[in-house]
Amino acid sequence: MGDTSSLRVKQFLNNPNASIYFYRVLRFIAQSGRYYRDLKTESFEV
Repeated sequence: MGDTSSLRVKQFLNNPNASIYFYRVLRFIAQSGRYYRDLKTESFEV
């Protein structure tokens, strides 16, 4: 377990109704894409 000495961690541990929210960080690598330009759709390769 990481650093548990902070005030926020102590508040969380003392509150049985507390919850933690987090976001997952996703990584993707594009192979192609599309964009809108001059009233038409343009496709491109990366």
